[in-house]
Amino acid sequence: MQTPTEHMKQIPRLCLGFLCIVLLSGFTSGGTSDSKSSGNPTRKTQTVKGAGQKEIKVVILEPAEPEKQKGVCILLPPGPGNKQMVQDAERTLGKPFAKRNWRVMIPQSPDGRSFFGKNAEHITTMLSRLGNENVIMAGISNGGISALEVASANPANVKALIIVPGTLRSSRLDTRRLNGMPIFLRIGEKDELKWASTFENTVKKLTSSGARLDAKLMPNTGHVFRVNWKELDPWLENLKNSAAAQNLTPPKSLPGYRIWTDLQDREIYAKALHVQGEHVVLIRDDQRRFNFPLHKLSTEDQEFIRNNVKVVQPPPTPVPTKRPSAFQGLTPNRSDIPGPPKINFR
Repeated sequence: MQTPTEHMKQIPRLCLGFLCIVLLSGFTSGGTSDSKSSGNPTRKTQTVKGAGQKEIKVVILEPAEPEKQKGVCILLPPGPGNKQMVQDAERTLGKPFAKRNWRVMIPQSPDGRSFFGKNAEHITTMLSRLGNENVIMAGISNGGISALEVASANPANVKALIIVPGTLRSSRLDTRRLNGMPIFLRIGEKDELKWASTFENTVKKLTSSGARLDAKLMPNTGHVFRVNWKELDPWLENLKNSAAAQNLTPPKSLPGYRIWTDLQDREIYAKALHVQGEHVVLIRDDQRRFNFPLHKLSTEDQEFIRNNVKVVQPPPTPVPTKRPSAFQGLTPNRSDIPGPPKINFR
């Protein structure tokens, strides 16, 4: 079976984004099967600061009953995360969550690119500003990919994941930090992007990482499907009860650690210690250190380093010490220096 990375590489990035927009347009008319509480959430928009002080527009849905607020749900939109995708996410998942008394925050991509890779830094910044609030994260399609990536880097700030659908963008993503995290995962059995074929590997990796996984292939459905609230409601209720009974919390995230990507799209979870010459010194969470060439990192990583990582001057190159010569102190052409023996030719 092919890995998620191999499947993703079969479809050029621009084509993949276009397919996502076409498929996800079905959310507009498909709607979500939901008969939960009456009452309408309050909607507002707000601009927040993302990574690098980038302005991020966020749609906020206040709970139908604010006094009964359960926590915050960050909902990552599908496709490129543009305005249309935010509206679709609001309609299909945002409003149902707000009716269930979650405060919903739906960020809009500042550059029309999904919130994975370097754009995941914007969501990390949002999480850090929410502090100790009870935060869950939901994602649709590319938003599901983003949610898995962001939570892997920030497990202390995310209590649970709802992925409908989603997959692992890279087989190299370090999911060990999802140990103990509740994850609700659904993928369409007839997914047009072939994500169903990644289901087995995704489940295996998340389970081996210790995630508390509830995963299922949705029968006879494609990439776009209605969320089954008869499954999700009990899961959310069980999430609340089990957390209260067992005081389950994900492992703490490490300050300063993030996901780095090189020019071959390989990823590593590490912290930058400093820049020395043409290299950056990275340290992984297992304390292994690497000197990595700056020019081999992605453009976004190089910009992050310029703005956030200190430069350390390399130690001075030691001047080689000359060894004393056997002839040191002798003056050339002196008569007391024996010359080579003379050879007389007869």
